[in-house]
Amino acid sequence: MKYTDNERRLGAILGFINNAQTLADVGTDHAYLPIRALREGRAVRAVASDINPLPLEKAKRNIAKAGLGDRIVTVLADGLSGLGGFSPDVIVIAGMGGELITSIMENGARSFRGATFILQPNTHEHDLRRFLYSNGFDVRDERVVEDKEKFYQIIVAAYDGKTREASLPELILGRVNIEKNGFPDGYLEKVRARFSRRVSGLRRAGKESPEDCEVLSFVETLIKEGKNNDRKTTV
Repeated sequence: MKYTDNERRLGAILGFINNAQTLADVGTDHAYLPIRALREGRAVRAVASDINPLPLEKAKRNIAKAGLGDRIVTVLADGLSGLGGFSPDVIVIAGMGGELITSIMENGARSFRGATFILQPNTHEHDLRRFLYSNGFDVRDERVVEDKEKFYQIIVAAYDGKTREASLPELILGRVNIEKNGFPDGYLEKVRARFSRRVSGLRRAGKESPEDCEVLSFVETLIKEGKNNDRKTTV
């Protein structure tokens, strides 16, 4: 992801990185995130990995231009492979579909016990959360951020081996967002509109979806309770 085009999203992700000894940025693209993290003192060193050679070459040039070649290592790797030897304590996987992030997490995330994962899916957030809860990951924090009139979810998790249950609204919206952090203006209305269309469309077809009705009712309750208010500090 070209973070220079998504400054609010980058800022929100960076906000979750503090005092990392070794930061790993999976799918780094141009390495904007690790460069910013080191410049801002959020990490001591970093590993920038990507599955494609071309963006990794661009990352290398950006790292050299920033004068950080001695502190950021680039690695040509698929997902989390190749990162074990660096022992990262913070791992960012951002700007991908939720299904792809889930696949990456399935293939090796449990071996990084003690590491904090900062995940930013572009789609299928509920599938990613379902995987995390049912596979021993504790969702410690999260946030919905608006960037260029689009909403993105950021999920912070760590492996502790304990499985957890979550309702469908919690999987879609995020339990921490619901209970503590709230949502940016317009987000809940957008979710309500999406599920209202789905419920109406099914009813016109003579069908019912209890799950969609549950989410719609839950979101409408949150709006009435005034949860459409992001209590995180604005980036």
